[in-house]
Amino acid sequence: MITRSRTTILAATALVLVAGLAGCTASGSADSPPLATATSSASSISDPLSEYLDSDSAKDVAREKRQDQIIDTCMTEQGFTYIPTGIPDTAAAGSGKAITREWVEEHGTGDVERQLEIAAKGGDDKALDPSYVAYENLSAAEKSAFDTALNGKFAEATTPAEDDALTWKDRGCAGKAAHEVFPNYLKPQPPIIEDAQEFVASIARGPEITAINADYDKCMSDAGYTVTHEGQDSFVEPDHGSDSGTIAEYLKAHPNATADDPTVIAFKKAEVEQALADWDCREDVDFYKRYNATMAALEKDYIADHKGELEEAKLWLAQ
Repeated sequence: MITRSRTTILAATALVLVAGLAGCTASGSADSPPLATATSSASSISDPLSEYLDSDSAKDVAREKRQDQIIDTCMTEQGFTYIPTGIPDTAAAGSGKAITREWVEEHGTGDVERQLEIAAKGGDDKALDPSYVAYENLSAAEKSAFDTALNGKFAEATTPAEDDALTWKDRGCAGKAAHEVFPNYLKPQPPIIEDAQEFVASIARGPEITAINADYDKCMSDAGYTVTHEGQDSFVEPDHGSDSGTIAEYLKAHPNATADDPTVIAFKKAEVEQALADWDCREDVDFYKRYNATMAALEKDYIADHKGELEEAKLWLAQ
């Protein structure tokens, strides 16, 4: 019996905290160009705070893999077969394959290719997840038994109060794995962690990053694209077509379309052109060098002002 580990583990995982930190201090955190992690060999963002907040992406991947191994062993001991969702080797896996301009020239961001793969699976992206497919093939009774083994009483918790009352021992194999990887995961985190998250988010709205984005936006505008920013997200128009865009809609209406379909070819051409514009603009405005310098300087100032609290948070996260 197999479950869709992506959803069932999430609520019990110790990495909820750590991944949240990584999301606030890694490359996707600030108001950076929308295709940055998809098309740059220099897309990593300077992150001095990661030393204290344990938000290194490689460590996050290692923790997730260790969690999956523990869950696998635990579930096997109870007579179940467990298929991990699949942990990428890098934080930017999939999109992060675009590490050269040549890759971008061939694949764009890889989105049209992914949409074709989804369409070939019946139009459901969940069908690309073998753990989900296997779980959906179980009977209702098998699903219930599997959920209980994986998540314990957490599988039946319906309110935050019920969830909070559970110890890691009440949370099945997922709770066991979370406890072994990060014993403090059910304990209140030091306040400085949330404060640091808010600080990093504020950098994205600050004048330094706004100025860097403005140079990128102008370059993209000269190339025929309009970039808009909403909070920490960026959007480009015209859009080449994404999960909610025209390529997905076209393939939904034409499920038998292939890469040779003239309309799909047109989508792919537009995607590649947009991705190359993004790549070239970031090169032209020296985006990441400037971004790294700004982030490093501001985070170092923050560290100097909160050194003691951050050291305590570092010890707490390491336990």
